[in-house]
Amino acid sequence: MGLLDAFLLEPASFQFWISKRTDGIKGSGLTPEDPWDGSTQARFDEAMNLFANQSNVIIHLGPGEFLTNGYADGVSGGWQARPGMKIIGSGMEVTKLQLVNHTASEYYFAIGHDISAGAKVDFAEVSDLTIDCNLVDAGASTASSAVRLMGEHVRIFRVRAINWGSKDSNKACSVLSCITAHPAVGVSEVAHSGVDECVVVSPGAGNVAACTALSAGNPDSVSFVADGHGKSPYIRNCFVDCGVATPNPNPATGKYRGVAMGWCRGGVVEGNHFHNCDLGGPYQEGKSSARDVIVRNNFYKNVGRGPYWNLGAPGLERAQGSSSLSRSGTVGTVTNLTTFGDFDAGVRVKLVTAAPGDFTGVYAIQSKTATSMTVTVPESGPSSINVTSARKIFGLSRAIVEGNVIELAQVSGAVAIAVADNNDSNPYVETPDYVHGDVIVRNNKIRYVNGAAPNDGGATLIDLRGVKHLIVQNNVLDTVATAPIQALRCGAQTYFDNRTVAGALLAATGFTAADFYETLERPAEDAFVLAHFSKH
Repeated sequence: MGLLDAFLLEPASFQFWISKRTDGIKGSGLTPEDPWDGSTQARFDEAMNLFANQSNVIIHLGPGEFLTNGYADGVSGGWQARPGMKIIGSGMEVTKLQLVNHTASEYYFAIGHDISAGAKVDFAEVSDLTIDCNLVDAGASTASSAVRLMGEHVRIFRVRAINWGSKDSNKACSVLSCITAHPAVGVSEVAHSGVDECVVVSPGAGNVAACTALSAGNPDSVSFVADGHGKSPYIRNCFVDCGVATPNPNPATGKYRGVAMGWCRGGVVEGNHFHNCDLGGPYQEGKSSARDVIVRNNFYKNVGRGPYWNLGAPGLERAQGSSSLSRSGTVGTVTNLTTFGDFDAGVRVKLVTAAPGDFTGVYAIQSKTATSMTVTVPESGPSSINVTSARKIFGLSRAIVEGNVIELAQVSGAVAIAVADNNDSNPYVETPDYVHGDVIVRNNKIRYVNGAAPNDGGATLIDLRGVKHLIVQNNVLDTVATAPIQALRCGAQTYFDNRTVAGALLAATGFTAADFYETLERPAEDAFVLAHFSKH
C-alpha cells in the first residue's frame, strides 16, 4: 500500500473548540474563531454529549473555568469519555474544569466513563488543564476524583488536580487513575496506559478516606477475586504534595498515599516527587497482586513510608471435601476445587494437606485447565494426598527498587522500603515458592527529612518479608539504628555494600540458619582465594 493510500484510509480526527463566550452566541465549535459557548455547566456538558457515539474527537478548551457534572456510575446526567477522545486545555494554569452537582453516594470523576461492561477508551488523552474536584460541595457520602480511564494507550498528561477526596470513609479513591484490567467483565489487560508530568496537590477539606494521588491498577469501586495484569503501565515525572505536616505510617489510618501500581506486568514508577504523604508508595494492599514493578529515581520528602507492598493476604477458600494432589516426579496436580476462576499460571496458592508435612506450603501455579492445576513439588513424598485448603495468595512476583531518595518523617514506625507477607500473627509455611518472588533493593539513599540527625535506635528502615530471592546492595542509610535492614521468612539472600553515611557497613538481621545468606565478606574472600591460586 502506498503512502497516499494509507493517508486516505486514515480519517483525520474531528476537532472541536469550547470557550467561555461573553457575546451570548452559542457558536458552532467547528473553528477556533467560532467556538462553542461553554460558559455554563449545561452548555459544557451538552457539548461533550455531542460526541456520545463518536470516536477520535479532539476537544480544545479555551482559557477560564468550566463547570461539569462529570461522570459517576449509575448517575444520570454528565457525559462520558470516548475512544480516541483527546481533551486538551490551554495550559495547567489557564484552563480549569470544576466538578459540580456531585451529591449522590457514588464515585464521581470530572472525566470518566462506564467500565462496568468492559468498555474501553483506547488512545484517549487528557492534558494541559487543572481539574477542581470540589470536595467541599460534594454529597455527604461522595468520593470526588479527577480522571479515571481504561483503555489501550490512554494517557493523562500535564494535568493538575486539586480539592480531591472522599466524604465516605468506605470509599477510598484515586485522583488520577488508569485502570489496567477489569477481569470481572472480560478485560484481562490493557497495554501502555499511564500518567505523565501531572501535579496532584491540595486535598479537599472534609476528606475522611484513604486517597491515592496517582494510580495504575484496579478500580477503587469494585472488589475482585480474579486478578488482571496490564502491560507496561507507567507513572512518570509527576509531583504530589498531600500537605500532611506529620505523616502517619500506619496503613490502617494513614489517609494520604502518593502512588499505587498494581495489576501490572512491566509497570514503571520513575522520576516522581512525593511530598508530605502518609504513605509515599507505590502502596499496594488487599486482594491485588503485581507481576513486575520497577520503582526508580523517585524523591520522597516527609513521608511515613516509601515503597510499601502490604501483601500476602489469602483469598477465598477453594477446596472441596474431595480435593486432592497427586504427584508424578516433581509435578503435582491438584483437582476438584470449587473454582479455578481466580487461579492462573504464575499465581501463588497456599495449600494445606491432610498431613501438614506433606506438600503444605505456598506454590506457584505452573499450568491450569478447567478442572485442574499443576505445581512443582518436592520429588520425595506420597504419590497422592488430600488437600484440605487451597487459597490464592496475593503477592509481588518481581520488583526492582533502585536509585530513590527517601526523606522520612521522624515519626514512630516510619519505614523507607517494605515488602510484607502478612504472616506474623497466624504463621503458615511459605516454602517452596514463598509469597513474593524476586526483589532487588539497590542504590537507594535514605535519611530523615531535611537531613535531620537520626534518633532511630530501634527503627527498621528496610523491612523485607516472604521473598524467595532477595538482593539488597549499595544502599546508604543515615541511621543510628542497631538493625536498620531486616529480612524475615526469605529464601536466598545477598547483601552487598550497604552503609551508613559515615561509611560503616550495615548487616542484615532476621535470617535463620535455613536461609542462604551472603554478605560482602564472602565474595571478598572468594576473590582473594581465586587471586591466590591464579599465581601458581
